[in-house]
Amino acid sequence: MVVFGKGPEGPALGSGPNPSLCNLRLAVARVSKMSGAAELITQIIEDGDDSDFPHVYIASPAFCEVLTAQLLCSGRALIL
Repeated sequence: MVVFGKGPEGPALGSGPNPSLCNLRLAVARVSKMSGAAELITQIIEDGDDSDFPHVYIASPAFCEVLTAQLLCSGRALIL
């Protein structure tokens, strides 16, 4: 658990971010790392990065993988 505002500079920095939300994010990050989901999410994000394709052709498999990854990241598609 992360506690904010308890260090030597705590009073000068104020209350800081919402500790409950930070602790929730930390818990989700730990579970996703331990379950292996973090690696899958990282791979989907990397597959969705099309910045290194100078020309994208509609029929190319790489384009389809990028499009699928971007749709999955945005929540606009589901794997059934």
